Amino acid sequence: MLEPIDYSIYKKEELEGLVNYAKHPFGVAALFYSFVMAYNTEVFPANKPRPTSWAEFWDVKKFPAARSLVSGALGGEGPWEEALLADGVAPDKIYPMDIDRIFASLDKIKPHIRKWWANGSEIQQIVRDKGATIMNSYDARVNLLIDQGAPLEINRNRSKVTWDYWAIPKGSPNVKSAQKLIEFATRADRQAARGKLVAFGPTTSTLSS
Repeated sequence: MLEPIDYSIYKKEELEGLVNYAKHPFGVAALFYSFVMAYNTEVFPANKPRPTSWAEFWDVKKFPAARSLVSGALGGEGPWEEALLADGVAPDKIYPMDIDRIFASLDKIKPHIRKWWANGSEIQQIVRDKGATIMNSYDARVNLLIDQGAPLEINRNRSKVTWDYWAIPKGSPNVKSAQKLIEFATRADRQAARGKLVAFGPTTSTLSS
C-alpha cells in the first residue's frame, strides 16, 4: 500500500541523525509525542492531593471529578495500557495484553467518563467548555492550552510515547516530489524550527538552532 522510502537522497549526516526506529522501509517517523494525564489546577491546586498514577485516575472516590479518555476508535491509541496499570498490572507485565482485563477495568471507569475523545481538537474543546477535570491527552495539546492560559498541569508518570510516520501511498502521481518533501521535513534544522512552534519531540538526535 506504500511506496518504499528513497533514503539515497538523504545527506549522510541527516540519515545517521535519525533514530534507528524512525527509518522504516516504507515510512519515516515525523515526530514523537506522548499520551499523558492532565488535570485542572483550579480543582486540584498544589496544596491539595492530585492524581499521580492511573490507579488514582480510576479512583473516583479519592478524586471525584468528570473525566475524559481517548476513545480507542483508531485501535492503536486506546487507553489499553492505562486500564491495565489502573488494575494493578506491573509495567513489565503489560504485554501481551489481557483484553478481557482491559475492558473489565474500563467498565469500572466508564460511568465517570464524560467524553471519549477521538482527535486532538476535541481535547481543547473539552477544556474550554470545562467538560472534564482529569483527562488523558496528547502532551502537545495540553502544552498548547497551558500556553493559552488554561489552568492545566501534566503528570507524566507512566505516560505513553508514540510517533507518527511520513509515508507515500503506492501509485501516487508525485512520488518524487513527496520523497523530497519527506527528506526536507525530517532534516534536523526543520525539526528544530517546528519545535519552536509546537511541543512535539524530534526524531533526530542532531538538532540545529
